[in-house]
Amino acid sequence: MKNKAILCLLLVLLCLHVYAQQRKRTTTQRKVTTTAVNKPAKPAVTKTRKVGEDGFVWYELKKGGLYGAADIEGKTIIPIEYTSVYYKANKDTYKHYFHVKDNDFEGIYTRFGFCIIPTFKHFTSCSITGGERFDGRIFLGVECKNNNGEMAFYDIRGNEVISLGNYERLWMDWGSRDTDGNLELANIHYRIDGWDGVFDLNGKKLCQPLLKNNLGYIVVYQDKLKIVNVDETSFKWETQFISGTFSENTRFNYDNFDRIHYPFEPSLSNSSSSSNSTSSSSPSRNSSSSNSTSSSSSRSSSSRSNSSSSSSGHQQRQVWKERWRNCTACDPDRKGYCRNCHGRGGFYIGNIYNVCGICGGTGSCTMCGGRGEYKETYSTWE
Repeated sequence: MKNKAILCLLLVLLCLHVYAQQRKRTTTQRKVTTTAVNKPAKPAVTKTRKVGEDGFVWYELKKGGLYGAADIEGKTIIPIEYTSVYYKANKDTYKHYFHVKDNDFEGIYTRFGFCIIPTFKHFTSCSITGGERFDGRIFLGVECKNNNGEMAFYDIRGNEVISLGNYERLWMDWGSRDTDGNLELANIHYRIDGWDGVFDLNGKKLCQPLLKNNLGYIVVYQDKLKIVNVDETSFKWETQFISGTFSENTRFNYDNFDRIHYPFEPSLSNSSSSSNSTSSSSPSRNSSSSNSTSSSSSRSSSSRSNSSSSSSGHQQRQVWKERWRNCTACDPDRKGYCRNCHGRGGFYIGNIYNVCGICGGTGSCTMCGGRGEYKETYSTWE
């Protein structure tokens, strides 16, 4: 009996010891799990005021190493997820849009925040092509290239018109009017191995590459295609016609979406404080000079008016007016196009492509900006 009592006491003591060890371990684990973890602070968003060449005011947003954009009212128009964001305003082609990059991949946004070409399509180059025709219609599209040199064409809303292919170039030809008054339809030009052909606005191939070395031109009419080549030895024009029925009806969008296209004069404004202080102090001098100029001009005009009133019996005044004149610098066969390169943007000499030195590769007449006519300001006395 005595041995049994001692054995029971030892068992009770052993149970108490095991229980105490388990409770101590549980308490230690609970203390570890409740320890606070210090999280790193999130990087702040910085805003930098920017002014485009056309006077468009926007804000560059930066968070860490990524960039986005906001409009003048502070509304985010491009999310902060790109490695670079910059605004393009070209006074020669009248294009206004945002260009973004995600490392090596490029994309395009409108100034209102619509993403035309997202970077996840993995294009390494993309740009808007097109222009305004003499009748006021605007045709715009996007030519894109990937890292393998393949090209695709999209409408201005980001819909694929021509899928990736082995093209050297894809560009919008917005049409014109020939010397006989016939309408030249808008189309999409392509180039393969130095030979040019055309698609219609639905992405349907209208002809195989028939224009050699970009020395001539292709015109699309409603009832035919006109292909004009130049013989490289005799430099004689060789004309070929392909009959058919063609139109500008399309399910795609090539219009002036989000006002991407409009003419402008480069702005002299700047976002820096120094330019603001200079501009604020200069008006006093400018106003004084303008006042003196206006006063002298008013004196001269009053003397003229007094002399004219004494002779003719009524006071005349000088009036400035505007009128449209046909551009004489355009291609004689295609209004609105460069006379030197016939709207092709350059020439091939052997296997080397040379950009036109007159239009800089745009194919448009630099005198009228591709309109076929230009505005003239003149003065008269009334």
